[in-house]
Amino acid sequence: MTPEFAPKPRPRWLTTASGCALLLVIIVFAVLRSAWGTQLDTFTIDESYHIVAGVSYVRNGDFRLNPEHPPLLKYWVGAWMPDSFKMRPFRLLNEKVEERDFTEAIIYADNDPAAAQAVSRRAVWTFHAVLMLVFGLLIWRAAGLAWAAGTLAFLAIEPTVCAHLPVVMTDLPLALTLGIAAVAAGLAVSTWQWRWMMVLGLAVGLAVGSKHSALPGLLGLGAVCAIAEFASRTGAANGVWRVRLFQLIFVAVLGYATVWA
Repeated sequence: MTPEFAPKPRPRWLTTASGCALLLVIIVFAVLRSAWGTQLDTFTIDESYHIVAGVSYVRNGDFRLNPEHPPLLKYWVGAWMPDSFKMRPFRLLNEKVEERDFTEAIIYADNDPAAAQAVSRRAVWTFHAVLMLVFGLLIWRAAGLAWAAGTLAFLAIEPTVCAHLPVVMTDLPLALTLGIAAVAAGLAVSTWQWRWMMVLGLAVGLAVGSKHSALPGLLGLGAVCAIAEFASRTGAANGVWRVRLFQLIFVAVLGYATVWA
């Protein structure tokens, strides 16, 4: 084929738009499948607890309820709850049983639980959809669109993932944020660019903000990053290892700041 008759390459913006559209279609399918499969589900035992705690966080800036779980998802859902959602004044609560009774009374006695669940489901679907999109975009950057689409498609058809998509619990946020952190770590230590260090630091903070059990996984990622830094002969030869060590410290500091932000 002569050059004048060779097909012209697709514009880059068109390729990017098509890829983003594909990922969004997969995510929308996941949400719709989850909505259909969980339409008869009621609250899990912990959801009312998390919702009331989240509303308290947003309205009062007070984190005394449900302090054993980090606040990321609860804060998100609390921001979605309408002003008509009623809260009780705080009182002295002894042990976990009284705290749970207090939050459940707010959901089931003072408010309409079906209306509260409808709002919380929309909030959590949106939250998880955003995390899935970020996860897919990072995988696209690291391994290509086929891997990104395939990963999201697997999540869309996986029953446990779809069952957790609308519930106010910390397990799926933990899995998605740790996945984001893992891909960001791969991009960070393969390029050593500051932009990916910033992404990794934010991902670390979001993972810890989702659930405390993110810490073992993040320690593993930190060990891999440290090995990658010290195993680089080029870095050891020309002193670049000092900059890279500073970059890893920056990731840890940014992650810590993100949690407390």
